[in-house]
Amino acid sequence: MSTDLTEARRRVAEMLKQDTGETTPQWRVIITDSESPDGIAPVCPKTQDTDGLHVIADYPGGPIQDGDGVYDCCPWPQVEMHSTLLASYVVALLNADRPTEASRG
Repeated sequence: MSTDLTEARRRVAEMLKQDTGETTPQWRVIITDSESPDGIAPVCPKTQDTDGLHVIADYPGGPIQDGDGVYDCCPWPQVEMHSTLLASYVVALLNADRPTEASRG
C-alpha cells in the first residue's frame, strides 16, 4: 500500500471521526440540488431515529421514507459528484474500504 494512501486514509479517518463519530462510516448515494442521485454522504449514525427523520411528509398520496435525501441529521461531508455513475462508483469504493467485522476483532 502506498504511503500516500495510508496517510490520506489516516487523515480522512480523523476528519470523519469528528463529523460522523466513526472513522470508516458506511456511505450512500444522495440526491443533490440537481435532483439527481449524483452525490455521496455518510449514512446517518445509528444513534439517531433516521427513519423518523428521513420522510417526505408532503409526498402525493401520503408520507414516504426518503433514503436518498439529505436532512439536518445527515453528517458531512456531502459531496456532489455531478455524475450518477461516479457517485455510485465512489460509494462502492468507500464502502469496500471499510474494515470487515472479522478485521475489527
